[in-house]
Amino acid sequence: MSQTPQYRKVIIASRLMLAATWIVALSSIPSARDYQNQLDAGVAAKDIATLYSTLLISVTITSIVAWFAVVKWMREHYDECQRLSLGRMRLSRSWITWSWLLPIVSFWYPKKMIDDLLAASRSSAEAIPHGTNDEPINTRVWWSTWVTYTIMSNLNTLQLVFLPKDTVPFQPSAEIAAACILTASYTVWERIVREIG
Repeated sequence: MSQTPQYRKVIIASRLMLAATWIVALSSIPSARDYQNQLDAGVAAKDIATLYSTLLISVTITSIVAWFAVVKWMREHYDECQRLSLGRMRLSRSWITWSWLLPIVSFWYPKKMIDDLLAASRSSAEAIPHGTNDEPINTRVWWSTWVTYTIMSNLNTLQLVFLPKDTVPFQPSAEIAAACILTASYTVWERIVREIG
């Protein structure tokens, strides 16, 4: 029995994260009404449970699963690039893990790593005629939409903590906008993952 290639695991994990994000975003619509109805009925904010608040953990879980899949995939390709031609990668291997987690550098290091992996895969594909792609992938589009989604998601999470207790602490329009932006990011991300392999 053949094993699933790591890039396919990345795509599957990314799709699961996207699906979870959409499910949560769509659940925020009836949940916002339900939350407000419970507030109006005199239920304390800390005692209110909604479908949105229940499903929100699925985004966290699928994000962690996707992160592990991406890190493993990037490490495999990083090692392959180093084995074939030292110096292709601008950052050390440890940044594969930490670049996604550390504030500030997480705004550009992951993109730098992906750009290097993409460039290395393109240069190795030049030796194989069927491996080339006519239309280059614009990693700036992927990265700008990913960073925008991350910021919106974090702001949505902060709303849960800091909005007044007598209002609905999440906005369906913001949740759906974030899901739309993640969808735009994902469409380019899948092309990147497939091209690197």
